[in-house]
Amino acid sequence: MNTLRKFSLVILAGLFITACQNDDELTDSQGQLTAGDRTEVTFEVDANIISPEGSVLRASNAITPGYTADGFSIYAFRNNGTDYVYSETVTLTNPVVAEEGKKLTGKANLLVGDYKFVGAYGLNNAPNGTYNLPTWSSQPLTNNLLINYPGTQNVTELFLQTDVNASSLPNYDFTNGATESVSITLKRAVSRVDVMFISADKNPDGTYTEKPYTGASNIFNDFELQALQLRMRGLNNAMNFFGVNATTTQVDQNINLSNFANSVVVGSGQETIIGEGYTRFDNVQSADIIQGAAHVFGSYFFPNNDATKTTELDIYISSTNGLERTIPISIDDDHKLPLERNKVTLVKVYVLNDNHVFSTTVDFAVEIDTVWEDPNEVSGEIK
Repeated sequence: MNTLRKFSLVILAGLFITACQNDDELTDSQGQLTAGDRTEVTFEVDANIISPEGSVLRASNAITPGYTADGFSIYAFRNNGTDYVYSETVTLTNPVVAEEGKKLTGKANLLVGDYKFVGAYGLNNAPNGTYNLPTWSSQPLTNNLLINYPGTQNVTELFLQTDVNASSLPNYDFTNGATESVSITLKRAVSRVDVMFISADKNPDGTYTEKPYTGASNIFNDFELQALQLRMRGLNNAMNFFGVNATTTQVDQNINLSNFANSVVVGSGQETIIGEGYTRFDNVQSADIIQGAAHVFGSYFFPNNDATKTTELDIYISSTNGLERTIPISIDDDHKLPLERNKVTLVKVYVLNDNHVFSTTVDFAVEIDTVWEDPNEVSGEIK
């Protein structure tokens, strides 16, 4: 079993705010602004998504998450004397994303006052109906601001302020026209499940030796995939805007994966390097996988707050010529999936006896590794 090196992907979203002191905004000789005035605020959002080696993550034909201006949300909460209450969702005028550094800049006019800001990425550009968000009008800032997932679409990649909560958010006072700097740090708030199919031999000690698949060009025996479904049991469906699980009753859901031309990467390498020290789960390359094996970019999920294994999985797979099979993964508690924030759970399905995925006599063995941060490891065999 490999021990996987820590890897986290962080959006650093620095918002630098400047209040412009126009003559018509000032009400006394001290330059004090009144509650009815507005001040122009300049936002600079640093959205540089980089790997540990410092290169921007990009892939040739694999699915790679992209980050654009329309994915950011900045929710402004203004102090009314008692609470911080939702004021507006900041709309940037003429937002510009600089190619170098991936910085989003723009301006907005805010009522003067004492503010706290809640940032997010991935809510604005999610398909309609993916999430149910709070009714913002007059909403006070609390830890009970929830993102609910009704299960009509697949979860998208979400980044939230996971290192703070409502009370620890810094406040910014725009009542005196002074220049302020505001910094928001967004981190990935979801988990992801990927799947690998690999030809292997089982050793006497219960470990597996991976080997090239030689029956055809890939472990699917060159059959075109029709469907690949993650049949999940025990999923979370709510979390707050700071990434904390708020689920009251877990749900079951079948997740249909698609876009196989891009979501499936077939190996061409001498060995599989996905595992210890691997850092490119958003940029999986063919050379990273042993010949004929396949990596499938899976789906995101709302995570638990820790490494507790609560989610069960079966994999359903079919080909365009009518071949199909269901592979039970969670055959016992050890084979349940630990869905943790900012981690990929890699489900390795070892195909034994020189068979391919759709062979009627195929034996399957399963190993589950969690990557990107401190790993959770599960191994076992399915016959």
